[in-house]
Amino acid sequence: MKIKEESVYMIAFAAFTLVLLFIVYSKGTFDTGDSPQHYLIARYTIKYPHLLLDHWGKPLYILLSAPFAQAGYLGSNIYNLLCNTITAYTAVFIARELNFRNNAAAFILVFFSPLFFMSSFSALTEPTFALVLTISVYLILKEKYYLAAIIISFLPFARTEGFFIVPLFSVYLLLIKQVKAFWLTATGSVLYSLVGGLVFNDLLWIIHQNPYKGAYDLYGHGTLFYFVAHNDRLFGLPLVVLFVAACLSFFFKFDKIEKHKTVFFLLIFGSFALYFVMHSVFWWKGLFGSLGLHRVMAAVAPMFGIIALKGFNFITYFVRNYKPINIALPALILMAVIVYPFKQYHQPLQPNNESIVLTQAAHWIKTQPGLLDSRVYGRYSYINMLLNIDIFNANKYYENCVLSHPEFKNALKPGEIVFWDSHFGYDCGVDKTFLANIEGLNKIAIFNRKDISGREFEFIVYQME
Repeated sequence: MKIKEESVYMIAFAAFTLVLLFIVYSKGTFDTGDSPQHYLIARYTIKYPHLLLDHWGKPLYILLSAPFAQAGYLGSNIYNLLCNTITAYTAVFIARELNFRNNAAAFILVFFSPLFFMSSFSALTEPTFALVLTISVYLILKEKYYLAAIIISFLPFARTEGFFIVPLFSVYLLLIKQVKAFWLTATGSVLYSLVGGLVFNDLLWIIHQNPYKGAYDLYGHGTLFYFVAHNDRLFGLPLVVLFVAACLSFFFKFDKIEKHKTVFFLLIFGSFALYFVMHSVFWWKGLFGSLGLHRVMAAVAPMFGIIALKGFNFITYFVRNYKPINIALPALILMAVIVYPFKQYHQPLQPNNESIVLTQAAHWIKTQPGLLDSRVYGRYSYINMLLNIDIFNANKYYENCVLSHPEFKNALKPGEIVFWDSHFGYDCGVDKTFLANIEGLNKIAIFNRKDISGREFEFIVYQME
């Protein structure tokens, strides 16, 4: 069965519309931790321009998503959906340049990769990273070397892992003797270093403000093969099978990619493999705040999907002369890929246990006249988003971790509020025992709920008398 390339327009439109409807009707979000925080940074950039250089928030993501964030969290979701749709669409053109058969199928293999699909329901940075990486690969294939070098140079400012991926492009440009383009892969770092140098009076601010220093104690570590063991949750079984088939196909010659073999193996397969291996090592050794999060793999899902297309063609190659099977088998494979994210994550999204508790708390807080007039000390970005708290105004908000610092001892003033939750409340020593020992700090509300496993999430509101 040959999938017509023209069909990708209809597939892309249908996929975008479907996910947009699910986003609008979802009552929950894919991520309640980092995602709301990224949204808040992007939203308040208009009021605080220095946030454009927020190292943790990722400067390129902030710059591109800020206009959408002005429309609220929904706007940030739509930005990510646009990124993912464009990325999957670009993957089709990459497959075409590689001379892969069924290149229209690349859209499905990328867009419906489970974690990549779910990142549309968030304000996370993975879609921006994936978009920049995919466009850069396509431009390399089109021999637009200068533009590709400039665009890929900004990858580290979409996600910090970009500092490890950009050298692959630099090496490729040297291999093909594109020396001028090679130097352009430093454009993003030089530009942000200069801008940050003016703002922070520190040309090396990118290094000095690394948000992941000393992250071992906070984020922990795990086994080296943690991500391998969770392959089904990362990419979904159908895509994993296609990826394995692609690896087997390397020992056969049926796809004519000789012209772009270096691009495929160094930039596409290499980007995915390097990213996957380094995150495995980071989690194993407790480096750079990996935290063992599954969602980080959404950033290289497009590379995985393009590789999987080679496996798709390899499998279907053997049934090409059997017409009934040649029609049914590819259709079944693609249907399995499309259905898999819906199997793993029910749509529209429903609120998880923690967001239910935080929503209840936010509703109660809004009914208390004047409660938020004083400064708030909090930790969970999701409730800050629900309450529209300006977390960048020191007169209105501090992270409650500061309460554990010696210089903040006895800093709480009458009427000020402290939010404590059982998710982030143990990160910096400001637990319930610590708060109970602050003279004059009283509990005024407690919200809690157990999930289906029996684990309880608790949110407490304190007020200084």
